[in-house]
Parts: sequence; C-alpha cells; structure tokens
Amino acid sequence: MSTATDIPRGPTIADLVFITPSEDGLALRVEDRFISESAMKEVHSVPITDIRGNEDSFSLEVHAFEALRNIESSIPDEVFADDDAIKNVYYSEVSKLLQQHLGVQEVVIQGHGVRRQGKDGQRQPIAFVHADHSDDVARRMAQEHESQTKKNHLHEERFRIFSVWRPLNGTVESMPLAFVAGDSLDKNDLFPVQYSDPQNEFTGLRFNPGQRWYYWSGMNNTNRLLLQCTDSRMGLHVAGRTPHSAFAHVGSSRGAKPRESIEVRALVFG
Repeated sequence: MSTATDIPRGPTIADLVFITPSEDGLALRVEDRFISESAMKEVHSVPITDIRGNEDSFSLEVHAFEALRNIESSIPDEVFADDDAIKNVYYSEVSKLLQQHLGVQEVVIQGHGVRRQGKDGQRQPIAFVHADHSDDVARRMAQEHESQTKKNHLHEERFRIFSVWRPLNGTVESMPLAFVAGDSLDKNDLFPVQYSDPQNEFTGLRFNPGQRWYYWSGMNNTNRLLLQCTDSRMGLHVAGRTPHSAFAHVGSSRGAKPRESIEVRALVFG
C-alpha cells in the first residue's frame, strides 16, 4: 500500500528525451516506438508543474488535456490481463465515459496499450516525447470509418482522437506521465515519425523553451487523464494535441512500486 512518502509530488525538473527530425528530409523511423542508439535525439531538463489540486484549471479546448476524478469502475483487475477481455469489457466503459463527458454520440475505439514497468515481455512506459498519431493517420482513421459506415463525417462533423490514460495497480509511484499544454506548442515543432509499419505514424516534437509541461501526481485507479491527439475543428496542422512522455521523477523512492497503466485510443465524432 502506498504511503504519502512514496508518492512523488509537487513541481519538479526532469530530463525528457526529444527525438529530432531527419536532416535530409526523409521520414524518420523508429522500431516499435523504441529509439535506436543511432536515432537523432536530444535530452533537455524541463520544469514540470504538478496539476494536483488544480485539476479544474485545465481543459481540452485550451490545453488539449483534462483530468477526471472519482471515476468508479466495477471491472475486476483480471480483465486487464487479457486483451480480448479488455476489448469486450473495458472498451464499452471508455466509450460511455467519453460520450457522457464530451456530449458526443459516436465513439469508435481504435485500440489500447497496457504497460507494466519492469516486467519481461510486457510493454514498458514510453520514455520519449510523442503524440499518439500523426495528422495523416488521424485523417485516414476518420476516412476509413466514413467508408465503412457510409456517413459523411469529414465534411459534416468535428472529429477528434483521444487517449484515455489510467493506472492499473493503484497510486503511481514511479515513471509518471508528463504532458505538454497544447496552447504552448508551436506547430512548426511538430513532425511525423514512422514506426514498424510504414503506414503508421505518430507525431514527434522538437524541444522549445516556450513549452509548458505538467504531470498529475499520485494518479490512482479512479483517475482518468484525457489526452487529445488531434481535433479537426482547429485544423489538422494546428497544435490541438498534447505530446507526452513517461519520466523518472527525482522524488520517486528507491523501492517505488513499478507503474502499470492502460491507454485506450478513441475516435470521436461530434
């Protein structure tokens, strides 16, 4: 059980890894979202503000992230050990949450990722700055859904992509998630990065001292962090998103509990 002294809190300074775009203009690639030793990257020490106690000061419309508290769930822990169970049980809970919170009618779940720090054979926290989808991938997702449903979404409706992030094993004691305010981004600092499948891309971010970084200390299983990946209303080439990264908090104790978390990616219309 976590104690108050186990939980890193308050403002901090941390080293974040930023991948840099290819100098020759060719598409930058990484394998399975792991950066190779030869990849161009920069490490910058950045101040990171704790939003704990000020959660209501941040909104999707302005900052491209939002913190939700007291989200109760009846889903047992064992569901999160099985991908099919997650799809069959947890996806519907995420869909209902987004419908109710955003006031939208249609939510299309695109996938999920479970991360278990330090466990062999499991996905690890991603410790470099990224946003989950590039502009091209976001539009392709919307076009594919439009084709399948015969609906004219792209011309008639706003669409957004979100990542819904939560811990799985109680209060986060190590490798919390840092995220940057969307209104502090310069769109010229964003660039596409391919990984594994050349048809799939995420968005990289150059470091800029004007960026404002945050984290939510002590996140627990009743908290949900909404991270916006894109918003068609603001234009796909405007910074309507919040890149993010796991980071090593200087306040984490040596025996801190390894982080376990899940993020679900959803396409939202309306």
